Amino acid sequence: MAPQADLVYLYTGLEGNGRFFFDNLVLQVQAPDQTWQHVPLKNSDFEHSRTPLAGYVLDPQLKGQLPAGVVADLVAGQGMDQSQALRLTLSGNRLVKVPLPYGSNKAAGKYCQLKGVNLYYETYGTGEPLLLLHGNGESIHSFSRQIEDLAEHYHVIAVDTRAQGKSVDTLTARLTYELFADDMKALLDSLRLPKANVLGWSDGGNTGLLMALRYPTYVHKLVTMGANLYPSAETVDGKMLRQSEQAQKLLDKKGDLKNKRLLTLVLTEPHMSYAEIEAIKAPTLVLAGEKDIIKEAHSKAIAAHIPGAQVVILKGVTHYAPQENPALFNQTVLAFLAAK
Repeated sequence: MAPQADLVYLYTGLEGNGRFFFDNLVLQVQAPDQTWQHVPLKNSDFEHSRTPLAGYVLDPQLKGQLPAGVVADLVAGQGMDQSQALRLTLSGNRLVKVPLPYGSNKAAGKYCQLKGVNLYYETYGTGEPLLLLHGNGESIHSFSRQIEDLAEHYHVIAVDTRAQGKSVDTLTARLTYELFADDMKALLDSLRLPKANVLGWSDGGNTGLLMALRYPTYVHKLVTMGANLYPSAETVDGKMLRQSEQAQKLLDKKGDLKNKRLLTLVLTEPHMSYAEIEAIKAPTLVLAGEKDIIKEAHSKAIAAHIPGAQVVILKGVTHYAPQENPALFNQTVLAFLAAK
């Protein structure tokens, strides 16, 4: 404690509604010689005053009054030694749920060492496995508005794709969706999961399609959002392609290899054909936003060439539908996965 300090404010955080008891409060401060010094507190045992908060200072903004819904009184026999204690009764409060730090959750995060990459992933919930694959330059956090809902029904495995998020890529070779699909197969093998549902968004949707082609026994059901079979003005918004080309030139000048690799992927990959995806056997749902950068005709053509596939164009949203309207997106995905 600084020698010049006149006041030290101590706060106790209370969460929710109910009755909370306080008794025999103690304050100690560590001295420079590492010993602990006792600091006397007025009315710390709540035994010698008829006023519950005698000796304590209320926030000046409260103008001498406790906040609405808070009542303070003294009650006998409630202290640790059956003595008198302070009781605070709280009512009318609302609990605010703090979301988990998806993508940076140490309690749920693990690494899987694969060839050339230390792949980061987080797991949530129980049930059938559901693999989440994010978009280009994104991370697990992109699904922060999906994971809670999905984990109520499935064992969610959210992954940072190679060279993105917390996944450390030691290679400098060109990135491909085939490489990403191989990584996911290896991850499922490491987890001893012979089959999983796959939900891929954007780049993750492309990877999901390739997983269903290259490793058909690993994909139970596939949901692909905003995916394309090949990059061209026929499949993708032309303005986006031109902007990506300009950005790639700037990254080249800066020597930013990491981001250049990711942007090159968008401009040169994937290389699938309508004839190829006719071999996909997994039940498939093709999603796209009504205002997606992936052209609606292309999304519908993908679904038309996958046997039995469904297609849903999500109204009023763009390529970022999972974030723009998570309720609609989550409901659509869960309904498809639950269907027999």
